[in-house]
Amino acid sequence: MDISLKLTPAERLILIGQMEIKMMLRDPYDEDEKDFFKENEELISVLQSGYEAEYDRISSFLSEPLSEENCNFVFDIMQMFKCLKTKFPGFNEHNEGKYLGYANYLLKSGKIEIDEFITNTKLMAASSVRSIERYKKALKLYCPHLKM
Repeated sequence: MDISLKLTPAERLILIGQMEIKMMLRDPYDEDEKDFFKENEELISVLQSGYEAEYDRISSFLSEPLSEENCNFVFDIMQMFKCLKTKFPGFNEHNEGKYLGYANYLLKSGKIEIDEFITNTKLMAASSVRSIERYKKALKLYCPHLKM
């Protein structure tokens, strides 16, 4: 995700403080933590100096958002399968990764409970076929009042 990050001095100070706190909570003598400390020290330097060209390192872990509409769609689909007491086949990992990620989040967060009918706990569709269009058609039949 290409993010052009602009930070105010206050935001930079807050991020620096958070990074320093994270470093205090870790063991500086642990060899496994060596890379963590080096990276955090570099990021703190970037923030202190205001090197905007390097800010993408701070936001590199962010991904493209899944819209509220699509989040609601995933929730509705999973609720539909739950109500029908049918195994939820999941989403295609390669073509529908955002949907898959949100479905897994819903399960992990407890917003949708795993019932015995959901046996595929990774929620990955076995085939490479995109399932979104099939789910939209099924949801339209199940809940005709929903707008797709």
